[in-house]
Amino acid sequence: MGAARLLQRHRSNAARLIACGLCLLGLWAAPPQLAGAQGAEAMSAPQLAQGARGALDSLLADYAGGRPQQAEMMFDAAMIGRQVLADQMRVSLNTQTQVKITLRDAQSTVGDDVVLLSVNWEKRFLLQPAMTPGLRSGRAVFMWQRGRDGWRLIGLSGDSPFAP
Repeated sequence: MGAARLLQRHRSNAARLIACGLCLLGLWAAPPQLAGAQGAEAMSAPQLAQGARGALDSLLADYAGGRPQQAEMMFDAAMIGRQVLADQMRVSLNTQTQVKITLRDAQSTVGDDVVLLSVNWEKRFLLQPAMTPGLRSGRAVFMWQRGRDGWRLIGLSGDSPFAP
């Protein structure tokens, strides 16, 4: 019974990601339940991009501030890899302190209540217990969806800034 439920959830997540990608390409008009437009007012593309960027900044601030539970609340419940991302956050916060993440070269692609944010990031930290300075950098694409209760992270690809 558990395997059947997991397979059904996986299929629903895959269909959702495919639909979001098609929406961004303009090849398909998403139904309101997928686009997150239930009860939310229409917003222009720059407003959507700004809202998603604010959500990303909030997610990174919660992570860098040592509040992984707050950061996890922004994850969509059906996001593929949600638990892996949460585990990465906890492990890295146990081994790193004074985390600071800087974003550069942010580019956004806006669809119907869905925003892809592609960013270069740089993470500076002190590695515990010796307090050795560390530096990691990479490029990641964050997929955000706007719903009634705010922005939700529905996908992350590329280099994860949360990895230890």
